[in-house]
Amino acid sequence: MIGQGDGLPMSWFDRDAFIREDIGFTMRRTFNRLVDRVEDALSDHVVTSHQFGVLLALYHGLAHTPGEIARLRFQYGGAITYTLDRLEQRGLVKRARSEDDRRVITVTLTKEGEALVTECLPLVEAATDKFASPLSREERASLMDMLHRLADAPGE
Repeated sequence: MIGQGDGLPMSWFDRDAFIREDIGFTMRRTFNRLVDRVEDALSDHVVTSHQFGVLLALYHGLAHTPGEIARLRFQYGGAITYTLDRLEQRGLVKRARSEDDRRVITVTLTKEGEALVTECLPLVEAATDKFASPLSREERASLMDMLHRLADAPGE
């Protein structure tokens, strides 16, 4: 049994049922497969799906500070700082102190960052569409509705 140091599954554990029926496992597996497809689509542009997500948030004006980016992407500030460091080194984003409040750092896309998003966005959209191609338009809409209901459900 797990917990007794041998690393073997508990005798009652049904691996196949877990893989088929555990919602968390299935959502994570699905997400990972989508990320793999997006990574493949972006491979010629030397940008990761995570980096592209940050660039896309800036491109669409969904976030303007590292904290906003972290909240939008459900990540820790340190991870976003690391990503912004890499993107800034490549000349894709620029960080600056706010003139209104010097404690606030704003993040903007450079022209190079905008060009990269414009070039990569159709590739990412095509990869996402291909990934979801086993589903009909109605099934996609239903899936999105269910995912939003789960994501927006009140916590305990």
